[in-house]
Amino acid sequence: MTIVDQLFEQIEALPEKDRASLLLRLRKSDPLAGGVSGKDFMATLPYLDEESAREMMEAIEAGCEQVDEEGW
Repeated sequence: MTIVDQLFEQIEALPEKDRASLLLRLRKSDPLAGGVSGKDFMATLPYLDEESAREMMEAIEAGCEQVDEEGW
């Protein structure tokens, strides 16, 4: 599967509002100018509810300090 195919699958799985935010970020980004400012980027992000933030923190903690020897 190509990277484009993988991206397409990931984008299709996003809720509509997140797809719109992604499109906005892509349209605003200019690789030659270094992309979107941090302020603009943060303004397009959806806010996490408390449960989602907790789940994300738990996933980060569970995956930290692990080495993927296949990745080196």
